[in-house]
Amino acid sequence: MVTADIVEEIIKVVDENPVALEALRARLLTRELLETPARLARLSESHERLTESHERFAESTNERLDSLESTLRQFIATTNEFIATTNEFIATTNKFIESANKRFDSLDTTTKALRHDVGVFKGHYARDLAEKMAFSIAHEHGFAFKRVVPKEAVWEMINASDTSGISGDDLRSFSVADLIIQAADAGGADCYIAAEVSYTAHWDDAERAIRNAEFIARFTRRDAHPLVAGVDVNARVREFVIETGKALWVQLPDRIVQAD
Repeated sequence: MVTADIVEEIIKVVDENPVALEALRARLLTRELLETPARLARLSESHERLTESHERFAESTNERLDSLESTLRQFIATTNEFIATTNEFIATTNKFIESANKRFDSLDTTTKALRHDVGVFKGHYARDLAEKMAFSIAHEHGFAFKRVVPKEAVWEMINASDTSGISGDDLRSFSVADLIIQAADAGGADCYIAAEVSYTAHWDDAERAIRNAEFIARFTRRDAHPLVAGVDVNARVREFVIETGKALWVQLPDRIVQAD
């Protein structure tokens, strides 16, 4: 029978003898229980390493996040600066375009006015030249020149004639015809040449010349020949009017270009 004294004696021996302690443990405990302290030590060591690794990961992650946040803030600041610069550039460009458009509009207006003035000048030049060449115009087409019919004589012709069926606009246009030449044909009979003159003869010049010749023939009961004169002639007029014999053609010398 084991008594308390025996237990005390065993405890004393175990406390004083580590070998006996280990032998007692081996007898009383299983292998798993005996290995538990070592396992706990290894687990603790692994936990410490894992904790250190986690701390290093957290520190590295925080550093990377801080760096990323800094980079992102810098990117946002740069982007905002770029947007501001772009908006300023766009505003400046729009102002430039607006200013350029105004200048182009002004230049276009000036150019149109200049073209109009040049056109008017060329028209006056061609009509003045045609009137000075009235004799040679008549002679070139086989007529004997008599005179250039003055504007007042044209109105007298209108007033002395039956103008029923003729619009007021057509009569006004006829009264300011570019050039009307009174002449004689090869047989000596009186006739007229109704000339419309432009620097470049166009379709409306041919139409007016043909219409004016018809009016003169109606008012005077004499032959009247439509004629178109100019430094140049529109291709359509040349093909469908002059080449078909619907109107005569006289090319005026371009003394504007030839002038020194």
